[in-house]
Amino acid sequence: MGSSLLAAAMLLPLVATVQAEVQPEQGLVAFKYLNYRDSQPGRDRIQVTTPVLSVMAPVGKSWSFSATKVVDSISGASPAYHTEALKKMVDQRHGFDASVTRYDPHGTLTVGFNQSVESD
Repeated sequence: MGSSLLAAAMLLPLVATVQAEVQPEQGLVAFKYLNYRDSQPGRDRIQVTTPVLSVMAPVGKSWSFSATKVVDSISGASPAYHTEALKKMVDQRHGFDASVTRYDPHGTLTVGFNQSVESD
């Protein structure tokens, strides 16, 4: 009897109540500004700036919509390993994603789209 009681007690942590994700009650608008710099001794090399705008909104009784727009701007110069000259570079990436989510008592289903475009 003692071993079966121990076995039952060991199974308790494995028994859990699982709930489906619920639809958000409020919308959200968020803005982030990311900035990164890289250098090597005596030289400034790369600077990356990235503004990011995200929105999320509940739609109806069981849906939500989300979207994010990001623009990465890269400027500076490539490393000066084999020569003293730094090669100037500038690039910009535009990224976008959007999704809709359906909330159900048994789970959620999300369908999305994303796109990223840059010149290189």
